[in-house]
Amino acid sequence: IRRVRSGRFPVSAALPPESLTAQDLIPLTELLCELPRIELSDQEVFELRRGEQRSLLQYSGDELSPPSSGLTAIFSTGGEAIGLAVCEPGKGLRIRSLFCP
Repeated sequence: IRRVRSGRFPVSAALPPESLTAQDLIPLTELLCELPRIELSDQEVFELRRGEQRSLLQYSGDELSPPSSGLTAIFSTGGEAIGLAVCEPGKGLRIRSLFCP
């Protein structure tokens, strides 16, 4: 088996790590663009970064577009990538990881 792509990124576009420059890095928002996403208010982001997941309880995953049965990107209403959540059947979204501000 030979990998020919990772998501929408073809292996032919890959660069060896030792040759990477800052200009070669893909912005996080672009990397997450194909995932279902939710947007949280500034207050909800503040609470989430303090460990409170109440703002995620309102999502079951079904109302996301496309519906989420896996990873969901979390963004602020201002477009900042906040983190990733995973949809757990019967429980809704739960934090998988948060990105440092």
